Amino acid sequence: MNNEKIIYISGMSCDNCRRHVQEALSKIESVKMIEIDLASGRTRIIFSKESPSDDQIRSAIENAGYQVAGHSVS
Repeated sequence: MNNEKIIYISGMSCDNCRRHVQEALSKIESVKMIEIDLASGRTRIIFSKESPSDDQIRSAIENAGYQVAGHSVS
């Protein structure tokens, strides 16, 4: 069973931005897959194990130079 989080990230404007966010999130141990819609900032993160905290996700994104604009948990 996979855990999934949907978050919205602001500040991404190009494929390099998307790549930076994907690289940052992929460093979180249980991340299995990341899908980012650049136009809306909608980011779907699927975890293979227990989900990390929202603070861990936010820190990874902010350390990459972007901001979490909102989230929902599925």
